[in-house]
Amino acid sequence: MNRLNTMSLTILALCAFLGSLCTITSPIAAEEKEYLTAYIVVTVPEGTPDVFITGNLEFFGPWWADKVIMHKDANRRIYQMEVPKYFRMQYKFTLGDWKHEAIKKNGRKYKNFKMKVTKNNQVFQHTVDDWSGEWKKAQ
Repeated sequence: MNRLNTMSLTILALCAFLGSLCTITSPIAAEEKEYLTAYIVVTVPEGTPDVFITGNLEFFGPWWADKVIMHKDANRRIYQMEVPKYFRMQYKFTLGDWKHEAIKKNGRKYKNFKMKVTKNNQVFQHTVDDWSGEWKKAQ
């Protein structure tokens, strides 16, 4: 990925974080890339507080556990982003620190979730069984 495309992706990610639906691209990048909307939706246990998404992109820290909060909708958390077609990313869910990371029923951590955006309004759905640590007491 060239420097111009990297800068455009960083600006788009910042716009998504700020809640605006802006599309900022250079004239060159606009001709080269088709931008699509992608959603990450995670169903969480009842009583779950704010959920954060973290990942391998600079926008997410990278891998900062408390940098990007997800939108709350009952027992679902939603994150929307505008990204170039065929965009790839790895990510995890936390309650704001690595002591409270998404885990399976057996108590093991999930491997990194992965996404590749190939169509507009693509939804990546996940279910978190529980959170590590004493999260219920921490509420």
